Amino acid sequence: MDEYLNGDPDYNLKDLPDWYPDYTTYEDKIYGVYTDVSTEALVWNKDLFKKAGLDPDTPPQTRSEFLDYAKKLTAFDSNGMVKQLGYKCGGGFEGWILSTGKQYQEEDGKVDINTPEVADTFEFLKKTIDIYGSDDKIPDTINWDKGNIAMVNTDIGYSNNMKNKNFAVGVAPLPRPDELKDHEPYVTGFINQWYGIPTGAKNPDGAWLLLKYCVTGGVSNVMDGEAIDNPETWVPVFMTDPAAKNALFDKYLDNTRPDIKQSVLDREEIYKKINIKRSTNSIINAKWNGVMVDGMFKMLNGEVTVTDELAALQKQADQIYEDYQSGKINLKDEAKKEEERIAKEKAEAEKKEKDKEGEKPEEEEKK
Repeated sequence: MDEYLNGDPDYNLKDLPDWYPDYTTYEDKIYGVYTDVSTEALVWNKDLFKKAGLDPDTPPQTRSEFLDYAKKLTAFDSNGMVKQLGYKCGGGFEGWILSTGKQYQEEDGKVDINTPEVADTFEFLKKTIDIYGSDDKIPDTINWDKGNIAMVNTDIGYSNNMKNKNFAVGVAPLPRPDELKDHEPYVTGFINQWYGIPTGAKNPDGAWLLLKYCVTGGVSNVMDGEAIDNPETWVPVFMTDPAAKNALFDKYLDNTRPDIKQSVLDREEIYKKINIKRSTNSIINAKWNGVMVDGMFKMLNGEVTVTDELAALQKQADQIYEDYQSGKINLKDEAKKEEERIAKEKAEAEKKEKDKEGEKPEEEEKK
Protein backbone atom coordinates (compact mmCIF):
# COMPACT_ATOMS: atom_id res chain seq x y z
CA MET A 1 0.00 0.00 0.00
CA ASP A 2 3.08 2.22 -0.18
CA GLU A 3 1.90 3.71 -3.47
CA TYR A 4 -1.33 4.96 -1.90
CA LEU A 5 0.23 6.11 1.37
CA ASN A 6 2.91 8.08 -0.46
CA GLY A 7 0.65 9.44 -3.19
CA ASP A 8 -2.60 10.39 -1.49
CA PRO A 9 -2.49 14.02 -0.25
CA ASP A 10 -5.37 13.43 2.19
CA TYR A 11 -3.90 10.37 3.94
CA ASN A 12 -0.15 10.42 3.52
CA LEU A 13 2.62 8.64 5.35
CA LYS A 14 4.53 11.88 5.92
CA ASP A 15 1.65 13.17 8.08
CA LEU A 16 1.30 10.02 10.19
CA PRO A 17 3.31 9.10 13.31
CA ASP A 18 6.90 7.98 12.76
CA TRP A 19 6.06 4.55 14.14
CA TYR A 20 3.06 4.05 11.81
CA PRO A 21 4.78 1.71 9.29
CA ASP A 22 6.15 -0.56 12.03
CA TYR A 23 2.91 -2.45 12.56
CA THR A 24 1.88 -3.49 9.06
CA THR A 25 5.19 -3.73 7.21
CA TYR A 26 6.48 -7.02 5.82
CA GLU A 27 9.73 -7.25 3.86
CA ASP A 28 9.87 -3.45 3.53
CA LYS A 29 6.35 -3.10 2.13
CA ILE A 30 3.29 -1.76 3.96
CA TYR A 31 0.24 -4.02 3.75
CA GLY A 32 -2.32 -2.30 5.95
CA VAL A 33 -3.74 0.95 7.33
CA TYR A 34 -5.25 1.45 10.77
CA THR A 35 -6.37 4.00 13.31
CA ASP A 36 -6.88 2.15 16.61
CA VAL A 37 -3.61 2.00 18.51
CA SER A 38 -3.37 0.74 22.06
CA THR A 39 -0.80 1.56 24.68
CA GLU A 40 -0.74 0.38 28.28
CA ALA A 41 -0.26 3.30 30.65
CA LEU A 42 -0.70 4.39 34.24
CA VAL A 43 -3.94 6.17 35.13
CA TRP A 44 -4.32 7.64 38.62
CA ASN A 45 -6.96 9.35 40.74
CA LYS A 46 -5.64 12.84 41.46
CA ASP A 47 -8.07 13.41 44.32
CA LEU A 48 -6.74 10.40 46.23
CA PHE A 49 -3.17 11.54 45.62
CA LYS A 50 -4.00 14.90 47.23
CA LYS A 51 -5.62 13.25 50.26
CA ALA A 52 -2.51 11.10 50.76
CA GLY A 53 -0.23 14.15 50.62
CA LEU A 54 1.16 13.24 47.21
CA ASP A 55 1.59 15.64 44.32
CA PRO A 56 -1.46 14.93 42.10
CA ASP A 57 0.46 15.96 39.00
CA THR A 58 3.54 13.80 39.65
CA PRO A 59 3.08 10.04 39.18
CA PRO A 60 5.64 7.44 40.27
CA GLN A 61 8.48 7.07 37.78
CA THR A 62 10.08 3.80 38.90
CA ARG A 63 8.77 0.52 40.25
CA SER A 64 10.11 1.25 43.74
CA GLU A 65 8.34 4.60 43.76
CA PHE A 66 5.19 2.87 42.51
CA LEU A 67 5.22 0.39 45.40
CA ASP A 68 5.76 3.24 47.85
CA TYR A 69 2.81 5.16 46.38
CA ALA A 70 0.61 2.05 46.41
CA LYS A 71 1.31 1.55 50.14
CA LYS A 72 0.54 5.17 51.00
CA LEU A 73 -2.67 5.01 49.00
CA THR A 74 -3.99 1.78 50.56
CA ALA A 75 -6.16 1.92 53.69
CA PHE A 76 -7.99 -0.69 55.77
CA ASP A 77 -11.06 -0.63 57.99
CA SER A 78 -11.15 -1.89 61.60
CA ASN A 79 -11.78 -5.44 60.35
CA GLY A 80 -8.70 -5.46 58.15
CA MET A 81 -10.70 -5.13 54.95
CA VAL A 82 -9.53 -2.75 52.23
CA LYS A 83 -11.46 0.52 52.21
CA GLN A 84 -9.16 2.23 49.72
CA LEU A 85 -6.84 0.44 47.31
CA GLY A 86 -3.58 1.89 46.07
CA TYR A 87 -3.32 -0.41 43.06
CA LYS A 88 -5.03 -3.53 41.74
CA CYS A 89 -3.37 -5.55 39.01
CA GLY A 90 -6.02 -6.85 36.64
CA GLY A 91 -3.91 -7.69 33.60
CA GLY A 92 -2.04 -5.67 31.01
CA PHE A 93 1.00 -7.85 31.69
CA GLU A 94 2.46 -7.22 28.25
CA GLY A 95 2.82 -3.52 28.97
CA TRP A 96 4.58 -4.13 32.27
CA ILE A 97 6.96 -6.64 30.64
CA LEU A 98 7.80 -4.35 27.73
CA SER A 99 8.41 -1.42 30.09
CA THR A 100 11.75 -3.18 30.70
CA GLY A 101 12.68 -2.50 27.07
CA LYS A 102 13.00 -6.24 26.39
CA GLN A 103 10.83 -8.01 23.83
CA TYR A 104 9.31 -11.35 24.81
CA GLN A 105 8.18 -12.37 21.30
CA GLU A 106 10.07 -12.19 18.03
CA GLU A 107 8.62 -11.04 14.71
CA ASP A 108 8.00 -14.62 13.55
CA GLY A 109 6.07 -15.39 16.73
CA LYS A 110 8.77 -17.23 18.68
CA VAL A 111 8.31 -16.52 22.39
CA ASP A 112 11.14 -15.80 24.84
CA ILE A 113 9.31 -15.52 28.15
CA ASN A 114 11.72 -17.19 30.59
CA THR A 115 14.03 -14.20 31.06
CA PRO A 116 15.30 -12.18 34.04
CA GLU A 117 13.28 -9.16 32.87
CA VAL A 118 10.00 -11.09 32.88
CA ALA A 119 10.82 -12.76 36.20
CA ASP A 120 11.62 -9.39 37.81
CA THR A 121 8.35 -7.98 36.44
CA PHE A 122 6.24 -10.67 38.10
CA GLU A 123 8.15 -10.51 41.37
CA PHE A 124 7.37 -6.78 41.32
CA LEU A 125 3.68 -7.36 40.59
CA LYS A 126 3.47 -9.91 43.40
CA LYS A 127 4.71 -7.20 45.78
CA THR A 128 1.73 -5.04 44.80
CA ILE A 129 -0.54 -7.83 46.08
CA ASP A 130 1.47 -8.19 49.30
CA ILE A 131 0.43 -4.62 50.15
CA TYR A 132 -3.21 -5.61 50.73
CA GLY A 133 -2.75 -9.34 51.34
CA SER A 134 -5.13 -11.14 49.01
CA ASP A 135 -8.23 -10.61 46.91
CA ASP A 136 -10.51 -11.78 49.72
CA LYS A 137 -9.55 -8.58 51.55
CA ILE A 138 -11.11 -6.50 48.78
CA PRO A 139 -14.90 -6.05 49.11
CA ASP A 140 -17.16 -5.51 46.12
CA THR A 141 -17.46 -1.85 47.07
CA ILE A 142 -13.87 -1.24 45.92
CA ASN A 143 -14.27 0.05 42.40
CA TRP A 144 -12.47 2.55 40.17
CA ASP A 145 -15.67 4.38 39.25
CA LYS A 146 -16.52 4.84 42.94
CA GLY A 147 -13.24 6.66 43.45
CA ASN A 148 -11.64 4.30 45.96
CA ILE A 149 -8.87 2.85 43.76
CA ALA A 150 -5.90 5.16 43.33
CA MET A 151 -3.98 3.66 40.39
CA VAL A 152 -4.65 1.30 37.50
CA ASN A 153 -2.80 0.27 34.38
CA THR A 154 -5.01 0.33 31.32
CA ASP A 155 -5.10 0.72 27.56
CA ILE A 156 -5.54 4.46 27.12
CA GLY A 157 -6.30 4.23 23.41
CA TYR A 158 -9.94 4.41 24.39
CA SER A 159 -10.27 4.17 28.15
CA ASN A 160 -13.39 4.39 30.28
CA ASN A 161 -11.03 5.06 33.18
CA MET A 162 -10.31 8.48 31.67
CA LYS A 163 -13.90 9.67 31.49
CA ASN A 164 -15.30 9.18 34.98
CA LYS A 165 -17.76 11.72 36.33
CA ASN A 166 -16.55 12.33 39.88
CA PHE A 167 -12.78 12.88 40.02
CA ALA A 168 -9.81 14.07 38.01
CA VAL A 169 -7.25 11.63 36.62
CA GLY A 170 -3.73 11.74 35.30
CA VAL A 171 -2.13 9.59 32.58
CA ALA A 172 1.54 8.71 32.18
CA PRO A 173 3.81 5.93 30.91
CA LEU A 174 4.08 2.88 33.17
CA PRO A 175 6.76 3.18 35.86
CA ARG A 176 10.01 1.61 34.69
CA PRO A 177 12.46 -0.72 36.46
CA ASP A 178 14.68 1.11 38.94
CA GLU A 179 17.81 0.45 36.90
CA LEU A 180 16.22 2.40 34.03
CA LYS A 181 15.32 5.45 36.13
CA ASP A 182 17.57 7.70 34.02
CA HIS A 183 16.30 6.21 30.76
CA GLU A 184 13.33 7.46 28.78
CA PRO A 185 10.33 5.22 29.56
CA TYR A 186 9.50 2.42 27.16
CA VAL A 187 6.03 3.06 25.79
CA THR A 188 4.33 0.10 24.17
CA GLY A 189 2.23 0.33 21.04
CA PHE A 190 0.08 -2.34 19.43
CA ILE A 191 -2.80 -2.38 16.99
CA ASN A 192 -6.01 -4.37 17.31
CA GLN A 193 -7.31 -4.19 13.75
CA TRP A 194 -6.11 -3.06 10.37
CA TYR A 195 -7.41 -2.88 6.82
CA GLY A 196 -5.72 -4.12 3.66
CA ILE A 197 -6.37 -4.68 -0.04
CA PRO A 198 -6.18 -8.35 -1.06
CA THR A 199 -4.03 -9.44 -3.97
CA GLY A 200 -6.10 -9.60 -7.13
CA ALA A 201 -8.71 -7.08 -6.01
CA LYS A 202 -10.77 -6.02 -9.03
CA ASN A 203 -10.89 -2.37 -8.00
CA PRO A 204 -7.93 -1.57 -5.72
CA ASP A 205 -8.39 2.19 -6.15
CA GLY A 206 -11.97 1.92 -4.96
CA ALA A 207 -10.84 -0.30 -2.08
CA TRP A 208 -8.32 2.35 -1.06
CA LEU A 209 -11.05 4.99 -0.90
CA LEU A 210 -13.10 2.73 1.38
CA LEU A 211 -10.15 1.94 3.64
CA LYS A 212 -9.18 5.58 3.86
CA TYR A 213 -12.71 6.47 4.91
CA CYS A 214 -12.71 3.75 7.58
CA VAL A 215 -9.63 5.20 9.30
CA THR A 216 -10.62 8.87 8.89
CA GLY A 217 -14.23 9.90 8.34
CA GLY A 218 -15.69 6.60 9.51
CA VAL A 219 -14.20 6.74 12.98
CA SER A 220 -14.79 10.52 13.13
CA ASN A 221 -18.52 9.97 12.64
CA VAL A 222 -18.61 7.59 15.59
CA MET A 223 -16.70 10.06 17.76
CA ASP A 224 -19.07 12.84 16.65
CA GLY A 225 -22.00 10.93 18.05
CA GLU A 226 -20.27 10.22 21.35
CA ALA A 227 -19.29 13.87 21.76
CA ILE A 228 -22.89 14.96 21.24
CA ASP A 229 -24.22 12.35 23.71
CA ASN A 230 -21.63 12.98 26.44
CA PRO A 231 -20.02 16.38 25.86
CA GLU A 232 -18.53 16.89 29.35
CA THR A 233 -16.91 13.44 29.64
CA TRP A 234 -16.00 12.89 26.00
CA VAL A 235 -12.81 10.90 25.45
CA PRO A 236 -12.27 10.05 21.77
CA VAL A 237 -10.47 6.96 20.60
CA PHE A 238 -6.83 7.70 19.76
CA MET A 239 -6.60 8.42 16.02
CA THR A 240 -3.47 8.18 13.91
CA ASP A 241 -4.69 10.65 11.28
CA PRO A 242 -3.86 14.17 12.53
CA ALA A 243 -6.31 15.96 10.21
CA ALA A 244 -9.35 13.96 11.31
CA LYS A 245 -8.27 14.09 14.95
CA ASN A 246 -7.61 17.84 15.02
CA ALA A 247 -10.96 18.53 13.38
CA LEU A 248 -12.67 16.64 16.22
CA PHE A 249 -10.57 18.39 18.84
CA ASP A 250 -11.39 21.81 17.41
CA LYS A 251 -15.07 20.99 17.41
CA TYR A 252 -15.54 19.26 20.76
CA LEU A 253 -12.54 19.24 23.08
CA ASP A 254 -13.26 22.61 24.70
CA ASN A 255 -16.69 21.30 25.70
CA THR A 256 -15.21 18.55 27.85
CA ARG A 257 -14.47 18.98 31.52
CA PRO A 258 -11.09 20.76 31.88
CA ASP A 259 -9.37 17.86 33.68
CA ILE A 260 -10.56 15.36 31.05
CA LYS A 261 -9.40 17.67 28.27
CA GLN A 262 -5.97 17.77 29.89
CA SER A 263 -5.87 13.96 30.10
CA VAL A 264 -6.65 13.69 26.39
CA LEU A 265 -3.86 16.15 25.56
CA ASP A 266 -1.45 14.32 27.87
CA ARG A 267 -2.35 11.10 26.10
CA GLU A 268 -1.26 12.66 22.80
CA GLU A 269 2.18 13.29 24.30
CA ILE A 270 2.43 9.70 25.51
CA TYR A 271 1.67 8.39 22.03
CA LYS A 272 4.48 10.48 20.61
CA LYS A 273 6.85 8.47 22.83
CA ILE A 274 5.91 5.00 21.56
CA ASN A 275 9.24 3.27 21.14
CA ILE A 276 8.61 -0.45 21.50
CA LYS A 277 5.91 -2.53 19.87
CA ARG A 278 4.20 -5.67 21.02
CA SER A 279 5.09 -8.24 18.40
CA THR A 280 2.37 -10.71 17.47
CA ASN A 281 1.81 -13.65 15.18
CA SER A 282 -1.92 -14.21 14.75
CA ILE A 283 -1.66 -17.99 14.41
CA ILE A 284 0.70 -18.51 17.34
CA ASN A 285 -1.00 -15.96 19.56
CA ALA A 286 -4.38 -17.59 19.05
CA LYS A 287 -2.88 -20.60 20.86
CA TRP A 288 -0.46 -18.78 23.12
CA ASN A 289 -2.28 -15.82 24.67
CA GLY A 290 -4.71 -17.81 26.80
CA VAL A 291 -1.93 -20.06 28.07
CA MET A 292 0.22 -17.05 28.90
CA VAL A 293 -2.45 -15.09 30.77
CA ASP A 294 -3.58 -18.12 32.80
CA GLY A 295 0.01 -18.79 33.83
CA MET A 296 0.62 -15.18 34.75
CA PHE A 297 -2.40 -15.03 37.05
CA LYS A 298 -1.23 -18.27 38.69
CA MET A 299 2.08 -16.57 39.49
CA LEU A 300 0.38 -13.52 40.96
CA ASN A 301 -2.03 -15.60 43.02
CA GLY A 302 0.83 -17.61 44.52
CA GLU A 303 -0.34 -20.92 43.05
CA VAL A 304 3.10 -21.47 41.50
CA THR A 305 6.50 -19.85 41.81
CA VAL A 306 7.61 -17.36 39.19
CA THR A 307 10.67 -19.50 38.35
CA ASP A 308 8.70 -22.71 37.84
CA GLU A 309 5.84 -21.16 35.88
CA LEU A 310 8.05 -19.20 33.49
CA ALA A 311 9.94 -22.42 32.72
CA ALA A 312 6.62 -24.21 32.11
CA LEU A 313 5.30 -21.38 29.95
CA GLN A 314 8.48 -21.34 27.88
CA LYS A 315 8.15 -25.08 27.29
CA GLN A 316 4.55 -24.66 26.09
CA ALA A 317 5.50 -21.70 23.93
CA ASP A 318 8.33 -23.67 22.30
CA GLN A 319 5.93 -26.51 21.48
CA ILE A 320 3.38 -24.12 19.95
CA TYR A 321 6.11 -22.53 17.84
CA GLU A 322 7.36 -25.95 16.71
CA ASP A 323 3.81 -27.00 15.77
CA TYR A 324 3.38 -23.75 13.84
CA GLN A 325 6.64 -24.19 11.93
CA SER A 326 5.76 -27.78 11.04
CA GLY A 327 2.25 -26.86 9.88
CA LYS A 328 0.40 -28.72 12.64
CA ILE A 329 -1.54 -25.58 13.49
CA ASN A 330 -2.97 -23.15 10.97
CA LEU A 331 -5.04 -20.01 10.95
CA LYS A 332 -8.19 -21.64 9.57
CA ASP A 333 -8.32 -24.26 12.32
CA GLU A 334 -7.58 -21.72 15.05
CA ALA A 335 -10.23 -19.33 13.72
CA LYS A 336 -12.79 -22.14 13.84
CA LYS A 337 -11.83 -23.00 17.42
CA GLU A 338 -12.09 -19.33 18.38
CA GLU A 339 -15.58 -19.12 16.84
CA GLU A 340 -16.61 -22.22 18.79
CA ARG A 341 -15.23 -20.77 22.01
CA ILE A 342 -17.10 -17.48 21.52
CA ALA A 343 -20.33 -19.34 20.68
CA LYS A 344 -19.97 -21.47 23.80
CA GLU A 345 -19.36 -18.44 26.04
CA LYS A 346 -22.37 -16.68 24.50
CA ALA A 347 -24.59 -19.70 25.09
CA GLU A 348 -23.43 -19.97 28.71
CA ALA A 349 -24.07 -16.26 29.29
CA GLU A 350 -27.56 -16.55 27.81
CA LYS A 351 -28.28 -19.57 30.01
CA LYS A 352 -27.16 -17.68 33.12
CA GLU A 353 -29.38 -14.76 32.15
CA LYS A 354 -32.38 -17.06 31.72
CA ASP A 355 -31.63 -18.73 35.05
CA LYS A 356 -31.60 -15.30 36.73
CA GLU A 357 -34.91 -14.40 35.15
CA GLY A 358 -36.34 -17.66 36.43
CA GLU A 359 -35.21 -16.82 39.97
CA LYS A 360 -36.96 -13.43 40.00
CA PRO A 361 -40.56 -14.77 40.38
CA GLU A 362 -39.43 -16.93 43.32
CA GLU A 363 -37.81 -13.91 45.02
CA GLU A 364 -40.96 -11.84 44.48
CA GLU A 365 -43.10 -14.60 46.02
CA LYS A 366 -40.85 -14.64 49.10
CA LYS A 367 -41.29 -10.87 49.45
